[in-house]
Amino acid sequence: MSNILVIGGSGFLSQTIVCEALASGHQVWTITRGHRPVPAGATSLIADRKDREGFARAVSEARTEWDLVIDCIGYSPEDLRQDVAVLTPLARHLIFVSTDFVYDPARRQFPQQEETDAYIAEGYGGQKREAEIVLLDAQPAAMAWSIVRPSHIYGPGSQLGCLPEHGRDPQLIEQILARQSLLLVGGGHFLQHPILARDLARTILSMQGKSEAIG
Repeated sequence: MSNILVIGGSGFLSQTIVCEALASGHQVWTITRGHRPVPAGATSLIADRKDREGFARAVSEARTEWDLVIDCIGYSPEDLRQDVAVLTPLARHLIFVSTDFVYDPARRQFPQQEETDAYIAEGYGGQKREAEIVLLDAQPAAMAWSIVRPSHIYGPGSQLGCLPEHGRDPQLIEQILARQSLLLVGGGHFLQHPILARDLARTILSMQGKSEAIG
């Protein structure tokens, strides 16, 4: 049994990770703003990660260390600098959930290599890539780390539809049945591999402490 902290815990992916970890017998903590419930059985910490001092205080006051921390809501380089500063003394392994949007959609390949000279430099994907670079540059010796880059995450608990025009669209099925026109992702040339939320959660949890997944 491991002691696991999920940064997030009430969102689509983060809640799935919490449920999978609990079902596997792990002790699970979450840190959220407290606006939505987290799965029963998890220990809930309340803090807004944008409140940097409040976040650090909530983590410190938990008075524990974690075998694994999974950051599901890191969207900026500032978020990852926070992870490195606050969690390095307290976590054995940090997994950052990035995105495949770090790859320039116009220059993707199939299969897509992990490293590329075609990273995107703006928008959502650009911010995630800058966050990755913080972790790559920090190389915290006392905390193992890994980065995952899922693409479109789907499954029970989330609306259908993908970016940019039909992201999580509650009317998508009705539009299809009504034979309305839909805009394809990336004009139809956007290479993408959807992943079921439960599969991603199990993959992330399986990475804990695995040497081939570290760094």
